[in-house]
Amino acid sequence: MKSEAKSLSFFLSVAFAAIAISFTGFYLNRFFYHDDAFISLRYAYNLIHGNGLTWNPMERVEGYSNFLYIILISLTGRMGFDLVTASRVVNISAFITLIVFMWLYLKHIGEDGYLRDIAFIPLIFTATSFPLITWTLGGLETPLFTLLCTMGIWLVSDAINGRGGLSSVIISSVAFSLSVMTRPDGIIFVLITVIFLYAAAIKDTDGRNDNGLYIFIGVFLWTFLPYLFWKVYYYGGILPNTYYVRAVGVGIRTIGEGFAYVMYYWAYPPYIFPILVIVLQYSLFKRKWDRRMSYLSSIIAVYLIYIVYIGGDHMPAYRFIAPLIPPSLLLLYLGLRSLSSRLYGKRVLLVYINLLFLVSLQIREFVPLPYNRPVLKNWRPADVLKIQKKLASTSWKAMEKKYLAPRRIDPPAFLGAIVGKYIAKNWPEGSLIALNTAGAVPYFAPKNRYIDMLGVNDPFIAKRTISSRPLPWQFVPGYSKGDGAYVLSKNPDYIIVGPIYGNDISIPVFLSDLEMSRNPEFYNNYEWHRVKIDVGYIEGYENYKATHSGFMTFIYYKRTNSPIPPK
Repeated sequence: MKSEAKSLSFFLSVAFAAIAISFTGFYLNRFFYHDDAFISLRYAYNLIHGNGLTWNPMERVEGYSNFLYIILISLTGRMGFDLVTASRVVNISAFITLIVFMWLYLKHIGEDGYLRDIAFIPLIFTATSFPLITWTLGGLETPLFTLLCTMGIWLVSDAINGRGGLSSVIISSVAFSLSVMTRPDGIIFVLITVIFLYAAAIKDTDGRNDNGLYIFIGVFLWTFLPYLFWKVYYYGGILPNTYYVRAVGVGIRTIGEGFAYVMYYWAYPPYIFPILVIVLQYSLFKRKWDRRMSYLSSIIAVYLIYIVYIGGDHMPAYRFIAPLIPPSLLLLYLGLRSLSSRLYGKRVLLVYINLLFLVSLQIREFVPLPYNRPVLKNWRPADVLKIQKKLASTSWKAMEKKYLAPRRIDPPAFLGAIVGKYIAKNWPEGSLIALNTAGAVPYFAPKNRYIDMLGVNDPFIAKRTISSRPLPWQFVPGYSKGDGAYVLSKNPDYIIVGPIYGNDISIPVFLSDLEMSRNPEFYNNYEWHRVKIDVGYIEGYENYKATHSGFMTFIYYKRTNSPIPPK
């Protein structure tokens, strides 16, 4: 009796410590919100206001890759929440549901003969995962996508191992279908699952897994095809515009960036993947391996190869790796069976003490991301080459290694809100504005129309073939495209060159900037303007180089023959 009481007291202490670390992560990152999330929020805003799923009203472009997430934000927004809060409500709900699902699943297989004492390990790793915590607050679909993929992978792994019923296969198939609606790369998990279900059907003679394969495919198609048909009808294609923006070919540099992206996470607390590799090697040595472990290993390996192939991600906190964390932890849990004879008594205590130590290291390592790119203003043309070399030497992948969970709002989101509110107040409604930053600025000035010069929300730019990348920023995934002649042909009333707050056309940052700087039409039709915006009253202005003085310099170009009168 005393032993059981001590055991309960110990696990309650572990749970309390894990909750404390998780809450610390949420508190430290409570201000974080990414600029790209505002693209989804603008789609949700237009949907709520009767303009359909559009970025510009009347223009059907799929400039997002998170359909289900936008729908849930829109539904939450219709309940009275502002859309930033709505996105966090959706993600916090997904994060909590993920923890509850994992607990119920581990409790189920614990009763089925697996180790009960170590069932808290996956829960602790997940509940304290700073990538998941960061993106629960950061505004993108990562927690929802992780939840749906985890449900699909964990449930179908039972059927692959010959233990689960058809109900698990059906729920798994629905979860996978919703995951692909949330992010298209979820189809990778679906294809791997079909392969393993097919292999299981071949090996089994009772036909149970054969039925599971057909049911899985049938349910997936039944739930996914209506969405696909609507998508083709509404947008005119299967692939989202975001696919074409990133489709610039794969080279050695891209693969190198992706490999570095993955390896940096491997070498970062709480070291889930290195621990997993050690445990799996021991499991192979002890010959305690089954189909489920092969399935989970394939899921992890193939998706990591996909991340390497696309060049990783420029955003903080490893959002592409976050969906792999729960499958990795289930595989770790299964692999620990080979250590079952060694994990008892004080050794279990030691395991949890070390686990809490590892996850607590994230608090120290996840430090603020400084806005350390130079402010693009007051530079002479002679300085351009020097500046470009400096930018090229500052590898974004190195920043990913050191700066995670930024603990404050993304710099373009913070500065974009300032610019957007200035535009909404001072520029005529209905103006056509060309810009490179399609997030916060259009969201906070919703009554204007925009040209996305990076192509995320413009199919013409997105589908342009790029033969060379002369600018350093073009090597960052999603920043390669542009078309200066096309932008000028649209006769925008305003053009914001370069970063969120603009800069002189003589200092091109993106491809559209560079091509317009070489086009005489630009200089004939647009005049340079610079304004100083008072930001001293905004909380946190001192954290950003562009605003630390209390003022932000905003540079833009206005069409000289614009028919729209000023406000």
